[in-house]
Amino acid sequence: SGSTTIESASGLSSGTVTLKSGDASSAASGQVNILSGSSSRGVAGDVVVGVGSGVSGDGGSLLMSAGDSSHNTGGRIMIGSGSGSDQSGNVLLASSNSDHTGSVVVATGDGESSVGDLKVGGGRSVSNEGGRLLLFGGKSSSAGGSVDLISGESTSESSGAITIGSAGQSPSSGRLTLSTGNVDSSSGSAEITTGDGSVSGDLKLSVGRSKFDAGLVSITSGSTEGASDGGRVVVRGGSTSSGAGGSLVIGAGTSTSGDGGSTQVSGGRSVSGSGGSISVSSGSSDDDMSGSVMVGSGSGTSTGIVRLQSGASSSSSSGQVSIGSGSSSSGAGGQVVIGVGSGVSGMGGALSFSAGSGVVGGNIDMVSGDGVEESGDILLRTDSSSTSGALSIETG
Repeated sequence: SGSTTIESASGLSSGTVTLKSGDASSAASGQVNILSGSSSRGVAGDVVVGVGSGVSGDGGSLLMSAGDSSHNTGGRIMIGSGSGSDQSGNVLLASSNSDHTGSVVVATGDGESSVGDLKVGGGRSVSNEGGRLLLFGGKSSSAGGSVDLISGESTSESSGAITIGSAGQSPSSGRLTLSTGNVDSSSGSAEITTGDGSVSGDLKLSVGRSKFDAGLVSITSGSTEGASDGGRVVVRGGSTSSGAGGSLVIGAGTSTSGDGGSTQVSGGRSVSGSGGSISVSSGSSDDDMSGSVMVGSGSGTSTGIVRLQSGASSSSSSGQVSIGSGSSSSGAGGQVVIGVGSGVSGMGGALSFSAGSGVVGGNIDMVSGDGVEESGDILLRTDSSSTSGALSIETG
């Protein structure tokens, strides 16, 4: 069929073309329909709405606005692709290519009492996976574009929250993965932190409650190939200029009827080299006393054992167990005190020293410290009592 063109005449300033339905005083006003014709064999015609180009000025704008209402809700704007037996059409909303491309802003309007939500989501599916939601920055030969999620500001209260989570209305909730991209060179860092403030916020990493087995919290550094070292895991309390530094608390879970959880700290295993070491030390101080180190079992109706021992060896000598105090450049050296618990109604705890057994038994050496002027004393005695204990020295 033939074409139809409706346009104003050209001139220094061309005229306006207005296409509208008439006003109505008591009922709904008429619709304005702009449609292309259907096709039984070919592709249906497009509907193209475009504005004029500007040679020396800006290009014309394309404005779409629904009708206002003085008493009820304003009109809607709905943009949707056509349905099809195979697949529905795509919807593309983008600024044009240029040396400096324009921004695309999708936002709800401002309001005095409440503002509307902005919802972006994938479609539902009856038999397959639901539609995905992809947010990605632009590709570039220099740095790629960033993706920023920022909550709204407030002039009088806290800023808005950001919640990222999988849906809970399912037999099993989905997985949540936060990771940087895989590359051949150096991968990006991942940082989770609270903002600075007069009182900074908490950072909590926890698994949900469970009726049966609770989930695992695993913090692992990266592995490496070749001769390079594996990544470190560093956990430390915060520093301060005048108060006490932040504490580091590691504790196992409690139980009301079963056993409490265990805490296990172990160095890394090696197939051909030496196993990893474990070093526990208190903090140093430039002007005051260093911190203490205490290892003990908890209190109870019967207390647990504290055992300090080296591991067994299959082909060489087993490791030493060394207990010593620090030396001092100006004062007395630190004492090593080994004592056992007292008994209120029963016997006091025993103190036993025994060397290891073997083809030739191990020795026990008790040597006082040497000195420039005089060596130290060795005193073996029983304590005073109504009946003092015996002191026996004998061979086997």
